[in-house]
Amino acid sequence: MLGFTVITYVGVKFIGLDLPEWLVIGGTINMLASNALMIAFAGAAAWRRYNWRIAAFALLNPLYWILHSVAAWRAAWQMYFSPHRWEKTPHGLTEEYEDSSVVAE
Repeated sequence: MLGFTVITYVGVKFIGLDLPEWLVIGGTINMLASNALMIAFAGAAAWRRYNWRIAAFALLNPLYWILHSVAAWRAAWQMYFSPHRWEKTPHGLTEEYEDSSVVAE
């Protein structure tokens, strides 16, 4: 969403995209206010459930959202160019864990 807002702003200011000014301002305010509310609600929920030290991490939500976007674009790229590849994350590593990708000699 942030990227779309930036592209729209750049398009209006520099490329000559013809959008009413009230629409650009309203969209920007809406994006900033809704993101601020999501961060505030995440912080309030964490504060109520845990404490303020955990709630402070809600300020990092925009970075988390960007990382989600990068992961989604990477997954879409991999689905198109190598659909049969599967990057599985091993969970529950124990002494009995055997990695099937390692060939024993």
